Amino acid sequence: DAVCPRPAVFHRAFDITTHGRKSLYVWKPQPPSADFVAIGLAVTTSPDPPAVDADDVVRCVPRAWTRPPQFGPKLLFDTVGLSGKHGGLWRYGHLGLLAVGSQREPPADVLDLKPVLSVAAAAAAAESARSTSF
Repeated sequence: DAVCPRPAVFHRAFDITTHGRKSLYVWKPQPPSADFVAIGLAVTTSPDPPAVDADDVVRCVPRAWTRPPQFGPKLLFDTVGLSGKHGGLWRYGHLGLLAVGSQREPPADVLDLKPVLSVAAAAAAAESARSTSF
């Protein structure tokens, strides 16, 4: 939790509401502090936000492990013309991560993981977090 903490909260980015079928809700995680970045999204079929204390939910990474994406965003889906809160789902970066844009506008605030993370740097960050968490 110290090196890759859970998000502080989830904000609904957009939803797809349908009549007679399950709705889809897309959630943007908010990192616990400016030192971390939430990469990716959470998706549910419930209007309730995901539990931040669940083990299978998005984690945040240290901001130092990120960089601007080298591969531009590609629109996968948008909700223009559908009911619900409008948005667009975009794929970006070398890992093909998901982000939310405003309808057909690409997201401006996305970051990608650096392609090579030093194991030694990750271990040092974990040790530093453990020693300062008291």
